[in-house]
Amino acid sequence: MRPLLALPLIAACTTAPESGAWRAVLVNGGGASDVNYASHRDHLDRVTDALLTRGFAVDQIQVLASDGDDPTPDLLSVAKMPDPGSIPSWAIGSGPLFDEGGPLASLWPAPVLVDTSWTRTAVGPATVDALTKAVRDAGLTAGDTLLLYTTDHGEPDGSLSLWYESLPPSGIEAVLDPLPEGARALVVMSQCHSGAFARPLLALRQAGQDVCGTFSVPEDRQATGCFPERDGAPIGHGFRVGEAFARSADFDAMHRHLVLADQGPDVPLRTSDVYLWDRLVDEADRRGEDIVVTVDRLLAQAHTEQSAGTQATIAALSRRAGITPPRRLAELVQHTEQWTEAIGQAAWKVEDLAWVTSDAVLRVQQVAERRSAGRDDVDWSAMLGEAAEHTGLSSTLPALQSAYRSAETELWHWTVREALVARMGWLLSRIAGRALVGDDPELDALLSCEGARLGGTAPVAAPAADWMVEGPVPTMSAVPWMGIRLDRDEAGHPLVLALHPDSPARGVLEPGSRVIAVDGAPTPTVESVVSRFALSAVGRPLQIDAGRGPHGVEPVAWPELLLPSVVPMDGDPAPDVLRWVTDKPAGAHLIVWTGGQCPSCGSALQRSRDWAAQAGHRLVHI
Repeated sequence: MRPLLALPLIAACTTAPESGAWRAVLVNGGGASDVNYASHRDHLDRVTDALLTRGFAVDQIQVLASDGDDPTPDLLSVAKMPDPGSIPSWAIGSGPLFDEGGPLASLWPAPVLVDTSWTRTAVGPATVDALTKAVRDAGLTAGDTLLLYTTDHGEPDGSLSLWYESLPPSGIEAVLDPLPEGARALVVMSQCHSGAFARPLLALRQAGQDVCGTFSVPEDRQATGCFPERDGAPIGHGFRVGEAFARSADFDAMHRHLVLADQGPDVPLRTSDVYLWDRLVDEADRRGEDIVVTVDRLLAQAHTEQSAGTQATIAALSRRAGITPPRRLAELVQHTEQWTEAIGQAAWKVEDLAWVTSDAVLRVQQVAERRSAGRDDVDWSAMLGEAAEHTGLSSTLPALQSAYRSAETELWHWTVREALVARMGWLLSRIAGRALVGDDPELDALLSCEGARLGGTAPVAAPAADWMVEGPVPTMSAVPWMGIRLDRDEAGHPLVLALHPDSPARGVLEPGSRVIAVDGAPTPTVESVVSRFALSAVGRPLQIDAGRGPHGVEPVAWPELLLPSVVPMDGDPAPDVLRWVTDKPAGAHLIVWTGGQCPSCGSALQRSRDWAAQAGHRLVHI
């Protein structure tokens, strides 16, 4: 089913025999043992299941997985969380009681390395040489088809992580070079930045190879579906590929299933989408106009009958996103512009709550450990409850974890909704591109590849299950800010060390003040104060008592002077990261780098913000 072409043209473009032999090469490089996640093996299992269901023989499938059949542990796995019994869930997390060696470590499974132990098909190491050899040894002849599937990590430059090496997009030419004349390669990639391989595949077509592909995301996006947890939700492109292959009669229907069924923030696209996008960019440059103007002008000229299938997909995606089906790319750009800042604020809120929650959990565990010293038989449920009371966190810790989960869920829904908009943007651009190129033999041949019937027994078509993103569309929700830096006095009680010049608490607190209660609840620890601040809302007064009775203080939104917070890609050089901050930096900037697993970084960042504000400098958090 190829909705973008009239039926007579489909027949004219079908050049490769549909009855040739099929071979499949499935790849998980893993990168390295400490990032080779258990979900990668799950992806290989699901695609293998689909191939066997379609009637593929075991000897038609070659798997390349990390170190191959080497029994050395190479896969990072985290066991399912056990039932904690009477232990309160709000106390579970990294700390002296639950980390390895702690008395409750069994309730907080640590990542362990295991062997991939692949025995279902032939297996080899996931290296460039082994991949090239697998293509060469597949025994393909004219009319045959190779299915190449990759699930792995994708690097920011688009490279595919293999086993302690990587394959740059340009390297796909050498990998597929052994493909004999007249054979076809269908490439399916689930890794981050996988769309970077689209143009190299198009270049191979220029050189005479019959290749095409479908990818989880464009080259500038990360994909989802990689994690070590055995109880992780099966969401993401890698989990949908096997399902799509099992249910689809042809490659085009398989791609459409991925576009509609993927419930994560992936943006599936294919080689023809990139081909048409490049033609649109060339046209916009030739006319000296914005690409959005070019696309929308061509959409007004598009033939309805030619785009009916694509329009139906757009309508289905718009239902999932909870918006009106767009008719112009400008409508989607407007959604994206409105949502981007809200999503950024939501991400900052999630990070802030994560920091505060982990600090509070750590504090409770430290107190419980100290109070249990010398006891032989400890009731840890009761001990943790006592520690929470002692630290002033008995009510706020459950509330913090609930707030964190809610904020994380909301952020997820918003990022999925934004990804659905991006999918619709690619489809509208596809319609515009078809209107631009008209009769294009090069495109027709590419669409013939992308419309190839899949090998094995064609199943009864099963449409992707309908679903919708929950909750409202992204809206601004500012992160509350008090502009207070706290320390501990000799007894461990919260002490105001400094106030930001713009702190809303000025006049109520001053350096040296001891915060003894917030909203009437005692605050015997720094964590108890910070947790109540984190649970506050902009414009909703907090009653703060510093020994002179409660006084109302309204949290304000984070001042822009203290933002942005930038999350770089792994391996990005510092100059590239800093270019994300602003196109034209002006004035003095204080650059603060923090790690993702750094319990003390929150207070260090606050001190940096205070100093930057007093000096009148812009602070950038990396």
